[in-house]
Amino acid sequence: MTSYKTLPPLTTTAAADKSGFNPGNWTNAYDSAQLATLFVPYFELYHLAVTSAQVGSALTIQQNRNRWGGTSIGPGGTTEYHLSGSGWLLTPSREFYILWNYAASGTPPVVTAWFRYDIDIPENRAAAGGGL
Repeated sequence: MTSYKTLPPLTTTAAADKSGFNPGNWTNAYDSAQLATLFVPYFELYHLAVTSAQVGSALTIQQNRNRWGGTSIGPGGTTEYHLSGSGWLLTPSREFYILWNYAASGTPPVVTAWFRYDIDIPENRAAAGGGL
């Protein structure tokens, strides 16, 4: 059985796309410098919370050229995106992006990403000081 521990959430405010995957539109980037702050070598993204997005817009979650998921934004410009099952296994070098389907003008979307890690992975246990 997996023994999960939660990590601090990371919040990003979208900026005009710099990834090259979404020219002219908003993009929330989770780069290696941000992901390295999570202190363990293997972790999972399991939940996203969105605010300030354009009503009726849509987002795509992408890692490199691979689309991982997506959803539409409901009333109030907010949504919750909960990854079913086992989440998405990441390392600090596996940068990912939240790509928006509308132009980078006006109020940028804000995304909070929630992560967890498996303390039973030996490298995680060592990085967490033996299971903190």
